[in-house]
Amino acid sequence: MAAVVSISARLVDASPECLSPPCWNNKEVLPLKWAMSVAQFQTFLDSCRCTPLWRSTHSSASHVNLYDIVKGLVKPWTRGTGCGIALRMNPEQPVLAELMVSHCWGEDLDECEAALLCHCQSESIPLTKYIWFCAFAQYQAGDEPGDCGPTVAEQLALDPFGTVIRSVCEGLGMVVLHTSTAEVYSRLWCVYEIVEALSR
Repeated sequence: MAAVVSISARLVDASPECLSPPCWNNKEVLPLKWAMSVAQFQTFLDSCRCTPLWRSTHSSASHVNLYDIVKGLVKPWTRGTGCGIALRMNPEQPVLAELMVSHCWGEDLDECEAALLCHCQSESIPLTKYIWFCAFAQYQAGDEPGDCGPTVAEQLALDPFGTVIRSVCEGLGMVVLHTSTAEVYSRLWCVYEIVEALSR
């Protein structure tokens, strides 16, 4: 067991430069402002790609999904801060979501990024626009023993998905990303998000 822990630990690097020291936390900031720009989304994924964990996972499974990086990178990089990735990337002030991104956690993240960029190009959406991408919007480590929180349940009690969808419906709205490695409609959260968006 000790050997496994040692090997696993070597796959996680220190927090990348794109993550500023936490100035906010997901308890204090409203869900609408747990957002990041499309360009910041790209920057964060590029930082993930530079890690041994990404390279190892990609080599063994041919692609990397959100389950992989949330467990192996997002949680270790944010643990004990109460601050999600999006808030860490906006230390000067939290930013308001303009586009809701609905997606499946089992997706190939390279395909996910490509689909998002394709949508932005086809709709003439600048990469400076702010997106709400759940895995990076919410604080993921809050359910771990002894963590300061908030827990995932505490964040969900704020109805972040519905709140964001209702807020962006008059603007850029919501995009549902489809990839070849996961069926988006198999994720109940995606079904809920689509129903919520269509009811606006």
